[in-house]
Amino acid sequence: MMGFKDASWSHRYGQMGDEAEDRFERWAHKASVKTERYGLHRPRINMSRLPAFLRHTPDFILHDRLVEAKGVGQDGLVKLKEEQLGAWEFWYQHYPVWLFVWDSHRHREWFGEVTKPRIKWFRSCPEGVFEDNGKVYYEVNVEELWALE
Repeated sequence: MMGFKDASWSHRYGQMGDEAEDRFERWAHKASVKTERYGLHRPRINMSRLPAFLRHTPDFILHDRLVEAKGVGQDGLVKLKEEQLGAWEFWYQHYPVWLFVWDSHRHREWFGEVTKPRIKWFRSCPEGVFEDNGKVYYEVNVEELWALE
């Protein structure tokens, strides 16, 4: 059986983020937290000319923070793009940013604030490069995320 990471870009794009975003909405409902979708969800426009802070607008807005939902699979790695971290630094100047991680392989979630020290820590993680677009990302091991709290 072919894994998500091995599927074509068009197949991944058609599902990307859905499971983590759905899981965040379930978490919020269970916690009686009101949310609104905020970021762009599979836009029909070409995003390449937009500045990174718009391309990487967090997925949700709450009354007191923005939230980005990320999923992680069997490899146990949250892949955070360098340009996404830069965008979060921008957003954080205006409103707190939090990261929600859904580990679908181990059926658990992590929720933490994206502070300057945490962004610095993300950037200290091993680097990778997406084959399809050449963009740099950091491989954040979920076990290390859970150890932060």
